[in-house]
Order: sequence, then C-alpha cells, then structure tokens
Amino acid sequence: MKTKGMAAIMLAVCVLLGGCGGRSDTPGTDEQTTLAPVRPLMALDAYDLDTYLLPIWDAREIYQETVMFFEGESERSLLYAPQDIICVRNYGLDIVYEEGKDYTLSEDGKLVLPEGSSIPRFAVEEYYLTQPDTRTDGKDATIKVYNDRTAVPLEGDHWLNFFERDELTSKQISVCYRHAQPWKGPVPEGKGEKLQNFLSKVGKGKSVTILFYGDSITTGAQSSSYEHMRPQADIWPEMIKKYIEKEYGVTVNYLNEAVGGYTTTRGAENFSAGVNRSGVDLLVLGFGMNDPETSPMRYTELMMSMIEAFRQTNPSGEVIAVAPMTPNYETDWYGNQASFRNSLSVIEGRYGFCACADVTSMFEYLFTAGKQFRDVTVNNVNHPNDFAARLYAQVILKTIFGDEFRKD
Repeated sequence: MKTKGMAAIMLAVCVLLGGCGGRSDTPGTDEQTTLAPVRPLMALDAYDLDTYLLPIWDAREIYQETVMFFEGESERSLLYAPQDIICVRNYGLDIVYEEGKDYTLSEDGKLVLPEGSSIPRFAVEEYYLTQPDTRTDGKDATIKVYNDRTAVPLEGDHWLNFFERDELTSKQISVCYRHAQPWKGPVPEGKGEKLQNFLSKVGKGKSVTILFYGDSITTGAQSSSYEHMRPQADIWPEMIKKYIEKEYGVTVNYLNEAVGGYTTTRGAENFSAGVNRSGVDLLVLGFGMNDPETSPMRYTELMMSMIEAFRQTNPSGEVIAVAPMTPNYETDWYGNQASFRNSLSVIEGRYGFCACADVTSMFEYLFTAGKQFRDVTVNNVNHPNDFAARLYAQVILKTIFGDEFRKD
C-alpha cells in the first residue's frame, strides 16, 4: 500500500476511535419497535440448526438462553421478560427442571429459584479465586479480577477460575420462553453490496469456498461439539456452512485455518506462508480477542495486511472481518477489544469487497440488557458458550444475506 493511503487510513482510525478502549454502555441505534411474529415451536431437547439460528432480535420464542446462578442468588433477569416459560433444562438439554419446584416466574419477569430448587448454583469462592489458577496443562492462568467491576462484592486480591470442558457449563441452565417485547438493541446490517461476487455464485447454485481464519473462537473452542459433549451444537463456522447449503442448495467447501491463542500479529505473520490460497470466494477473519493491549492503529494495519494479501491471491474474493465479542469485563483480559469494531468500520469503508460483521455491539447490548458474562461463556474469560457462539453465526449470516436471512 502506498504510504499516503496508509496515512489516510490511520488518520480515519484516530478520528473514529477518539477515546475508545474502555467499555461502551451505549447499544446500537437501530431498534425493532414492533413485535416479532409468533413462530411455531422448534426443538427443545437437542441441538437443531433452525432453532439455533432463529435471530434473537426477531423472535418471540427464545430457545436455550443460558444463565448461571451464584449461591445466595434467588432470581436472575433474562434477555426479555418472559410471558411464560416453556421449559428450563440443563446446558446439555437432557435434564428437565420442574416449574414450581425448581423455578418460578416473578411478576416482573425474572427467573426465580425457590428454596429447595435442584438447579445448581456456583459457590462464589469457586468462581473468584484467592490464588492464581493453575490449569492441567501446567500453565499459570493469572487472570486478575478487578473488584470494582464484579457483580458480587469482593475484598482482597482475586483471580478468575479459568474453566475447562464442562466445569462452568455444568452449572448453567438453558431457558426457553415466550415474550411480547420489541427488541431494543442493535440489528445487524445486511452488507450484500460488499459481497456481490459471493452472492452471485450462491444465487446461481454454484459451489463456493469459504476460508475461516482467526483465534480460538473461530476454531470453535469449547463449543459442545468441539468438546464432544451434549448438546453437540455445531461450532459457528459450521453453522454458517450448513445454513448456506441447506437454504440455497449449494456446496460449500469449508476451510478452517484458525489457531487457538493467535493474536492478530501472529495471524498476520502466518497468513501468507501457511493460510492464504487461491480459489477462495469468501474469507472470514476473526481476530482481536487475544489483543487487549494491541493499539487500534496496529490492529488496523495487521488486518489490512491480511486482506490485501488475500485479494492479491483472489482478485474476485471478498472478505468479512468480524468484530469480536468482548471478554470478561471483570478481568484484566478486557482491554482494547471493543475499539476494534471502529477499526474494521474504517477498513470496510476503504475496500468495496470487505464487510464488517459487528458482533461486538450485539454483546455490548446483551450486557446492558442484564446478561452477565458468566451466562454466556464456557471458560469464564474469552470463549463463548453455545448460546453466545450461535450469535456469531446469526450476525455474520445477517451481514451476508440481509433481510433474506431467516425471512420466515
């Protein structure tokens, strides 16, 4: 890239970012002010692609919304205030909890656990540790907790328990319910004008090749199918592949070159040597979660280097750059991740073949709407659980197909 062009991009990043880098409490400006249509119920006891891809911003029936209780907590809010609860199950969906005995619904729409409920709760001292957590791989997971950010009061130094497999999700529950509230958060924007080559091939029934590249979130790390546990929900890149194949009757050649632990720097360093290849119609880039200290300007440079290398190899290829969910706000893992959304917005404006899928704004809204990070994570730090992972698929599919996504 010419120096003058790069300087213009960096200036635009500076203008957009301003004071970004902290937590944003302002959701997107788009609001769905009318009620979504009532749809027939779908699968309640197992993973089902159609069920999981029902957009949370356009649904009166919410499936398997996950929530976790601490010991001493008797009630929690859900994303919407339910009219009625259809069922409450464990994370694996094979245990059913009994209404009246295990849970009730309060008049103001909160999920309440009565005395004697068999729904598991997490001991605060197991969740917030007084010593750094040492994992089974021998690595010291020194994830520092900021006491002024926690949902429960803490005194003294604490570190986060860095969970593996089902250590955390075994105490999450999945709630299915109906509601009668309009969505007040951001609605992902369809950006098909940036992806015309890809959409043209899909529309003509031609096979397409999608390359996914990113960090552990893009590998699908700790999704239930990844861990070979119930309910065996697909990782979100596979949800995207299967949706396109099912909805449009085309073959999707699926390539996933994501690597757990990769920063954007490492991703860029290894892209041309081991990842980039010809014949790819769509590149989905998902970086940023492991970059709490990477400056937005540096992040912009690194992402642009991969995008331009890809385009040189694939002159008609197109790109989706994914602005990541934010990590656990209570910890020192939380840094510059939220500001990368603005970097990608600048990049999107630069290239006519690149669309930004804004997952960041979706998660920021969830947390302003009452969800806690412990409700939507597997490892308690930076990995989404099945409920959160499917939001990646929903946002990206809406970015690609716009109003055609789940038009039913």
